[in-house]
Amino acid sequence: MLAAVQLLVGVERTAKLHLERRLLNTRAAQESAKERQRIEAASRLLLEQPKALQRLSERRRTQISAAVQAAADFAAAPPDSAGELLRESEALAPRLGFVSTALAGLSTDPARAAQLDLLARAGSSALRIGKFNLAAAAGSPRAELRVSATQALTEFSAALQSVGEQDLQAGQRRELQLVRHQWTLFIAALGSDGLARDAQALADIASTTDRMAETLASMARRGTA
Repeated sequence: MLAAVQLLVGVERTAKLHLERRLLNTRAAQESAKERQRIEAASRLLLEQPKALQRLSERRRTQISAAVQAAADFAAAPPDSAGELLRESEALAPRLGFVSTALAGLSTDPARAAQLDLLARAGSSALRIGKFNLAAAAGSPRAELRVSATQALTEFSAALQSVGEQDLQAGQRRELQLVRHQWTLFIAALGSDGLARDAQALADIASTTDRMAETLASMARRGTA
């Protein structure tokens, strides 16, 4: 499940960082290399087909392997154009969501697996918001991005609200409160369409979506410790 979380979140972060390194003077290039290594490690783990996956049908295992390999290929060579980057990352998202859901169904602890799935979806949704804002700044038509950005806002909020605090460790509760605080401040910089009200907020949007995703990933890791 952690490997599936890494892929779902990692593809979105790769797309966001690839746009970010072209638009902002940040450490995005260095972070992109680290993210690629994490995706490669997660991909290797899932492609080794651990015994648990043998409980799935051959068709399901083939679908998972194809989605995992596609994620690794995307991280190794992201498209240069903003349009292609958006199209490929958006096409990968439901495929990797399927991987996460399929692995959750194999878990001997369904409640914990469902929580990991929620954290993965919240983290990837936060990064999608950053990605759409950077794509808009790169020249992609805002009208085409508004629906997707609004959807990502809704998905993030719904996933965060669905995380049951009663099932969290003390450290996870602190991290959840931190994400909720960051979200309250973050959303003030966005319009109702999920895009920045002011271009000056772009750097903050890029960094805050990263921080929220990192905190949610930390919660996921704690949940499997």
